[in-house]
Amino acid sequence: MSKPSSLFTSYTDAASTYWPPGWNFQRYAHATPADNASLSDEERAKMQAGFREALGEDGVMEMARVVWQEQLRLMKVEKESSSAATASSSSSAQKQQQQQQHQKRPPPPSPDWLKTWRKRAGGDGGEAWGFVAFCTSSAVAAMPKSDVAKFHTRVREMAEIPIQKALEEEGQPADEIAEARRSFEIRWVEMDGDDEDVKGEEGKKEAGTGEDWVEKARASYRAMRESGVLPSGLDLPVFLCTSPAAVASVLRTSPAEAKEAHDGKPRWRSGDVPFLLVATAETEQGIVEDDDDEKEEEEEETKAGGGERSWFKPVFKAAAEVLVDELWWIVAEQMMSLGQMTRFVRGATVAEEHVTTTEEERQGEGGEAADVGSGRAEEPGHDDDGLDDIWWTVHMPPRQMRKRRRV
Repeated sequence: MSKPSSLFTSYTDAASTYWPPGWNFQRYAHATPADNASLSDEERAKMQAGFREALGEDGVMEMARVVWQEQLRLMKVEKESSSAATASSSSSAQKQQQQQQHQKRPPPPSPDWLKTWRKRAGGDGGEAWGFVAFCTSSAVAAMPKSDVAKFHTRVREMAEIPIQKALEEEGQPADEIAEARRSFEIRWVEMDGDDEDVKGEEGKKEAGTGEDWVEKARASYRAMRESGVLPSGLDLPVFLCTSPAAVASVLRTSPAEAKEAHDGKPRWRSGDVPFLLVATAETEQGIVEDDDDEKEEEEEETKAGGGERSWFKPVFKAAAEVLVDELWWIVAEQMMSLGQMTRFVRGATVAEEHVTTTEEERQGEGGEAADVGSGRAEEPGHDDDGLDDIWWTVHMPPRQMRKRRRV
């Protein structure tokens, strides 16, 4: 039996910035006549607008072609299965039973993160899975105990938004998802950051971007991985860490507000987005195989000072709400190089002096971007709209899709 094409399986819920209640990409791609009839014209228009916003006109046309090919494949498979069943069945009762089975809607496919969880951490009494996260002891000491507890709780609740979404979806294995939720963990590690603090103005300059602290965290994380103390669900090529801006972004947004914003627009939102920093365990991405499909684009970017060498970001911001359904399973499965994964996001630093929350703050008093330490001026191929500051998914952002359409 044939399998879905790799082009089809590459599409996720990020294909649209809006889904009607109870809908996602898989339901859209496998919609029945009853599904289509239940969708109002207004909801259909909003979903189509979401496709255009996420993929651009050319991207929507390409997705429609891929979905149509998948539907043809399923019709062929169903026809072959029906013919084989009819040939092997000799009783009308068996035929009637098969027809009833065909009329039953198959359960929706499991989310990608759940499939990966089954392989790496699932089963009875499954191992912990999630992320190791570092924070400085001095940063924790400077926060009220209530804020430390609130920060940890909110990070977890925001990260669990996709888990709760799957739990509420009809047809998903509720018991299995509940077990995955129980074993999900963000394992916080406090690490003394005093070595990087030097008194005086010269010391402030040396502390700079907090690179020494990140290197200490890397060394500690590599030691954990090499010692074998981490279960496979936590043993990833990346880890999380905090910054003043990251802590502030989480504390000023309630989980309810984050979920409401996510339901309205799950990807590429501007404004106040709770995030954490993601750091790679290694500072080099290693050998990268050439991708013929991206070779032409890479050549164009190289002419502009970018290309494959500039894609890799050893530290970057990621929205808290996509840690599970976009980041964890991608790095756990090692679906692509870290350079490819961080291609469309700016690099970040731990020591950020300013928190960008709104368009007004980003513009500043003189109309210049006010974000400090993002590496914005050093990275080609990024527009100054703030949407490249935070990592949402491995897929090409709408701005890049529109740029490709204009070329």
